[in-house]
Amino acid sequence: MHQRYGPVVRIMPNILHVNDPSFVDILYTQSPLQKRERGQTVLNMFTDHLSMLPTRDHDLHRRRRAILSRFFSQQRVRQLAPIIERTLSDLFQRLESWQGTDGPFPLNAAYKAATKDVIQAYALGEGDKCLLKDDFNAAFFATMAAGPLTHIAVHFHWVPAFMTKLPASVITSMSPHVLAFIHFVEVPSLLIVRVD
Repeated sequence: MHQRYGPVVRIMPNILHVNDPSFVDILYTQSPLQKRERGQTVLNMFTDHLSMLPTRDHDLHRRRRAILSRFFSQQRVRQLAPIIERTLSDLFQRLESWQGTDGPFPLNAAYKAATKDVIQAYALGEGDKCLLKDDFNAAFFATMAAGPLTHIAVHFHWVPAFMTKLPASVITSMSPHVLAFIHFVEVPSLLIVRVD
């Protein structure tokens, strides 16, 4: 569509799709005077409207985000250095294990696994490391990937609400890779949140 209509395309009545780097500062302005509310189509993807991501009101979103901002200060991010170094060491070991073998290497999967391992260690504490699994925990990332249901959920918000009420056995029979995500959520050791 961008090749035909240009860098800014209206894809829905209230949604623009932009493919122009010079437009980034306009879209994501840091000006406190510019207020933006999230569109209903974005909010429909979430079933819980009490968390930060699916907050429509600009000022309320800002207050909720302020609670988390201390965890992302420069000082706190610098404290991540040992976690990042350990994760990079795991990544380099995996890369070295492929040395001398033929065939393609799943670099995207390795990078996703490394990213998840760092985020998990920082936000939830140490847990299962995706980088140490043979398939980099592919089922977990398959659950995160956008699929046909994601696009349906944008327009029909009752679909994700309905899905959350289904028993886990029904969901996993429809989509077996969801079991990896359910396991991640239900493992008690991963539910410890760092507040220091």
